[in-house]
Amino acid sequence: VLTGRISQPMRILLGYSALLLLGGVAVSMSRGGWASTSLALTAVIGVLGWQRQFRLRGILLSCIVFGLIGAFLLKSDFAQDRLRNVNQPGTTGHVGSRVELWGAAIDVWNEEKLLGVGPGHFDHRFPEYRPERLQSRPVRVHNDYLNTLVDWGLAGMLLAGLMFGTMVSGIIKSWKYSQRTSRDLSAKTSNRATFVLGSTIGLGSIGLHSFVDFNLHIPSNAMLAATLAALLTAYIRFATERYWVAVRMPVRLLLTVLVCGVSGLLVQQAIQQ
Repeated sequence: VLTGRISQPMRILLGYSALLLLGGVAVSMSRGGWASTSLALTAVIGVLGWQRQFRLRGILLSCIVFGLIGAFLLKSDFAQDRLRNVNQPGTTGHVGSRVELWGAAIDVWNEEKLLGVGPGHFDHRFPEYRPERLQSRPVRVHNDYLNTLVDWGLAGMLLAGLMFGTMVSGIIKSWKYSQRTSRDLSAKTSNRATFVLGSTIGLGSIGLHSFVDFNLHIPSNAMLAATLAALLTAYIRFATERYWVAVRMPVRLLLTVLVCGVSGLLVQQAIQQ
């Protein structure tokens, strides 16, 4: 919204859309979502403040965003109740219950360290290791990384870590090639640099939230993270010409049919369930 090369009407539309998204995060009543989003916005403001041409915009953005956050926390009774639950032992909302829950998850993982206990099986194994003060049913580990370790074991965690490391390596390699340098003769703003910055911070926010919740077990969040990761990975083509591959029409048609077939299968499964 602030740094892209877009028309003013589109800038206004995207600005309102961003405010709506922030409103959605606010009414989600997820304290992890609030914290991760606040940190992501702080990172965006910090990057904008580091660049002279966007410094004023960063200051204005910080005043607007943190003013809205403060007003929401002060005026919303629901938000204040969620914050008060942090000090109520025996519930999943208590900050100490997360640590106890993670300890129980480690005990479950110790049953099958290499391959895990199976996807979605934590809730079935948890009662045996339930902490005395935690009498609620958490369903999941409330930590996506630990949940992956419990479900899939060291083997699954290694595969997930390999994919994550490859993505991060690609972002690092392509980062400087997506930025506009002082030698460029065109405008100082760049849609390419804007997308890389926003998507990287967005994925970072999702990753932070996943430390305290089952964020990636929510289909919409998982699809968003996968889409951003795929688009960011595609930017490696600006760092090297190795990934510029010409795809002919027969191959395009074959891939289209394959994607449509898989999509149809997923839709059929969703309807049946």
